[in-house]
Amino acid sequence: MPDPTPRPEFVLPKPKRMTPWVKALLVLTLGSFALFGGCVALITGIGHISLYATADSPRGAGNPADVTATASLGEPLSLKRTTYTVTAVRTARSANGISVIVDVELTNRHQAPVTLITKAPTLVGGNGTAQSTSGNVLHDPFLRGQIQPGASSRGSLVYDVSPSSVKGAELRVEDLSSDDKGRIPLGL
Repeated sequence: MPDPTPRPEFVLPKPKRMTPWVKALLVLTLGSFALFGGCVALITGIGHISLYATADSPRGAGNPADVTATASLGEPLSLKRTTYTVTAVRTARSANGISVIVDVELTNRHQAPVTLITKAPTLVGGNGTAQSTSGNVLHDPFLRGQIQPGASSRGSLVYDVSPSSVKGAELRVEDLSSDDKGRIPLGL
């Protein structure tokens, strides 16, 4: 038997209009999130463009004709405003093959502070492959730290390479304030 009492129908309330200040607040909030996300993507993208190249990547060893100066292991390589000295080289086994550890002293002869990460040295293997430094260079104080005018900084650069890249390897460097380029054979 049907229920004789009538049931009231449910009526949705009429939606309220969004005031202009609520719209502005919503746009600013969403814009802030988009800007923050873009900055994070840019920062993480920088680290993956060339600074994290894998072993044996043909990233462009550069044209040997572009090299303006050469020095031997232990000798200073003076470019226009930067001096590099490779003080020691050693190798160790790694999961990817062989790690080449290069101890470097860098002197800034420019009038302004410089940062090595802008033109980090590249290891060019004896087989012609170019290697970027291994690891998280954004957290390496030697690579990202500022070097004041007239000051020097020492650090180690680590490159993971294949065994075929070790023999005849050299360090390719660039002046931090000009287009001068140099090379330092590592004697491996």
